[in-house]
Amino acid sequence: MFKKGTYQFNREPNFNFQLNRVVMWGNGDPEEMLSVSEGITETI
Repeated sequence: MFKKGTYQFNREPNFNFQLNRVVMWGNGDPEEMLSVSEGITETI
């Protein structure tokens, strides 16, 4: 069964969406994701 709702892991909407997908599929711990997610940035 899928979890409901979303978390705010990252300010970038695309990164936030992908991180939430991992959690919602049951493969990620929300606390662990939160601790590392703000370090994820876009570089061009």
